[in-house]
Amino acid sequence: LRTLTVIDKTVKMLAERGVEVDIDKIPLDDPQTYEIFARGHTIGVFQFESAGMREFLTKLRPTAIGDLIAMNALYRPGPMAFIDDFIDRKHKRKQIVYLHQALKPILEETYGIIVYQEQVMQIAHDVAGFSLAQADIMRRAMGKKKKDAMAKMRADFLAGARSNGVDAGVADEIYDLIARFAAYGFNKSHSTAYAIVAYHTAWLKAHYPAEFMAANLSSEMSSPDRVPILMAEARNMNLEVLPPDINLSGSSFRVDGRGRIIFGLNAIKHVGQKAADHIRAASRSAEPWQTLPRFLADIDHGIVNRKALDCLIRSGACDSLAGTRPQQVKMLDDALRYGQGVQAGANSRQEDLFGSATGGLLSEPELPQVPDWPAEQSYRQEKELTGYYLTGHPLKAHETDLQEFANYDFSDSSRGLKLDALRMGGIITHLKKHHTRQGRPMAFFTLEGLLGQLEVVVFADLYEKIQALLEDETKVFITGKPTARTAQTGSGQSGSGQSGGPQSAGSEVKLLAEDIFPLDQVRQRLGRVVYVRLDHGLLDSDLVQQLSELTGRNLGASELRFQVVEAGSGGSGQPLRRIRATKVKITPSPELLANLRNLVGEQNVWLTP
Repeated sequence: LRTLTVIDKTVKMLAERGVEVDIDKIPLDDPQTYEIFARGHTIGVFQFESAGMREFLTKLRPTAIGDLIAMNALYRPGPMAFIDDFIDRKHKRKQIVYLHQALKPILEETYGIIVYQEQVMQIAHDVAGFSLAQADIMRRAMGKKKKDAMAKMRADFLAGARSNGVDAGVADEIYDLIARFAAYGFNKSHSTAYAIVAYHTAWLKAHYPAEFMAANLSSEMSSPDRVPILMAEARNMNLEVLPPDINLSGSSFRVDGRGRIIFGLNAIKHVGQKAADHIRAASRSAEPWQTLPRFLADIDHGIVNRKALDCLIRSGACDSLAGTRPQQVKMLDDALRYGQGVQAGANSRQEDLFGSATGGLLSEPELPQVPDWPAEQSYRQEKELTGYYLTGHPLKAHETDLQEFANYDFSDSSRGLKLDALRMGGIITHLKKHHTRQGRPMAFFTLEGLLGQLEVVVFADLYEKIQALLEDETKVFITGKPTARTAQTGSGQSGSGQSGGPQSAGSEVKLLAEDIFPLDQVRQRLGRVVYVRLDHGLLDSDLVQQLSELTGRNLGASELRFQVVEAGSGGSGQPLRRIRATKVKITPSPELLANLRNLVGEQNVWLTP
């Protein structure tokens, strides 16, 4: 239902700007749509969103609707084991061999693998002459592993196959084959319906990405875990998402004339649908508001109450008005009184000296002189009220450190599970402290990074060493081992709230922490060796002099090592010489690394722990 709502919202947004789309008549062979699947760019696409599914899609590179139908049926506990075989057969890396020629027309579309219940029944009908009713009884007996029934069915199957001229040994193999798959086979008609809906959503994402993502965000406004995922996906798609703005925003997420997504007011906590609709209606009938008092003179305070107004300010939705957020919060009560006075004057038909109904001689309150909030305080309030950092991120100042030292960025859990050790930085949130059965303290928390979050477990030995660091909002860097938490949903989605599909399974990475330290210490802790790769053909006295001057201005505790590679190899050749600077140790500051990269090339400077 939620997916159909997304499709409907997208189509309606397009219609508002004169683009008519009949989703039931779009072509099912659109290359741009299949590119969405082939690249695994399926966040927001019904049934195909989980990390595991996205990884399989990049291997499969689907080119037809049949591929999507099959993947939808295969991506469930049990048949998942056959996905790699399915992919290898599609790309002709494995030969497709049919036990009998009667199987080819039935299994050709799925590269010789039984995927659907209908295929099991068709094989029984074509090979053994079963009626479709008998075939369905056989399928259900196999699925429930009823041994007595299966033994009788085998005898009937072999007898029927023999009467159709099928060799007894081949018939026995065919029966074993369908018994193997019958327990897993999914109804093709259901899988087809799901795949068609998935294709529709991917088509909209490919051709109208801003409207599609705005519709997704609107449908998930009440899901605080989903908004950050969708916002990150919009960012990955190079879509600009503007913060909420009382002069621009609608109740839901919308797209402006420049293709930018504007954050919906209803996504702000304590604002609500009715208040958001009222503000949007008022903004359309008025000149853009310039000040908070003028805004409050134009809205109904019974619909948009003080709590909602406070949240609008703190979320940044009033940033287009005069004054800073703390100034607006401080003047809110005076501005409310002004707005009420203006409205009372207008209702009593009082006129000021200039003949306009503005509440007599009322004058707007002036902005109070109060200091601005620290940027991180504003970011935290945005996150608290909208589920997302909108105008900045507390980790932005550490982005270079995270790029240099982290090997996991939260955007793809399937990749994290393949790493032997994880390194990442982020902010501690949702900290929960517990005790083991032996009474020793341990902790669980969510680590929030620039592109997502994951769960972290801190066992007792480490907890006792670093417990002073374990507080909400602390910025830390963590090293540890990945483990999997298996997530099963009814839709193949990871927390999307969509339902009604085949049972799917996916694994989300979770971290068992081995070390935790302040994020601002990562360079001292992990930047132990700086490597500089030099092209032998470009190595001369001027370059050596520049390297000496740069490193001489950044002395510290990290080792400096050079690799000299063959001239003209572009850094890809094997080192001709390895040189360790025994008399010089440096501090791998972002400035030094940037200067070194400017000098010898971006790819020729790196750090190792």
